[in-house]
Amino acid sequence: MAQTLAPAPWKLRCDAYWLMYTAKGALPNDAYAPLESDWPAFSDPAKVGAFKGGLATAQFIRYSETPVGPYDELLLTPGAFESPPGRPAKSQKPTSRVTRIYVSQEATLYNGRRNWNIPKHLARFEVTNSSTQGESAGPLQSVSLTVFPLDPNVSKPFFRATFTPMRWVPGFAFSTTALRGLPGPDLTIVQPPLPQGDTEVMVGTKQWCSLYPDIKATWGNAKLVWVEEGNDVEQEGFFPSDLGFWKVGVYLKNAAMNFGEPETWEA
Repeated sequence: MAQTLAPAPWKLRCDAYWLMYTAKGALPNDAYAPLESDWPAFSDPAKVGAFKGGLATAQFIRYSETPVGPYDELLLTPGAFESPPGRPAKSQKPTSRVTRIYVSQEATLYNGRRNWNIPKHLARFEVTNSSTQGESAGPLQSVSLTVFPLDPNVSKPFFRATFTPMRWVPGFAFSTTALRGLPGPDLTIVQPPLPQGDTEVMVGTKQWCSLYPDIKATWGNAKLVWVEEGNDVEQEGFFPSDLGFWKVGVYLKNAAMNFGEPETWEA
């Protein structure tokens, strides 16, 4: 079945929930899906740059407007990686990398792999909203996410989390563009070439890609949230376990994202 082509740039709208942790030591088990783990051009530190750790995130994103329609996404950026050999950049600071990512539909899977070397795989998402009592009278809107393997016969999820806004902490504005060039981590996403999967939608690539993510939330639409991890999960083979997420995360409401054309170079 022919896939719909949606080349960069993409302009998107989304609600994003970020879980954060501090990565120390080696890259965690299951940071890569088996397809990419078995592909040295994507996972071999000698070819792609050594893992450095530091600030790491898991991100749940609900896209409402995209060139390929709405979809849900769960991704892992496990920390910084050394700038890879051959990268044509002035800065050689460690950069970010998406090592594992699940999406809810095929069109974004195909185009994400093709456009930016994002190693997307399919999964089943369940998202529920509920009103809870906060620190004083009045409801707070909590969002619960559960992610399952694609196989409909598998009933146990591999990821579960609930996000609840903090009542007394005011919202703020957020922009990755404002962070560019400041001291601290380089948020540039640098992605190695991808292997071809066993279907045409799991497209492989031959070049490196890099992209600085342009993400903006207007004043009051960036908020701190309480994060509660679910325990009834079976993560082995699907997602790293025991990452030590902080109890406080970030929620970006109706955020604007721009994923432009990447910088590319030969592997």
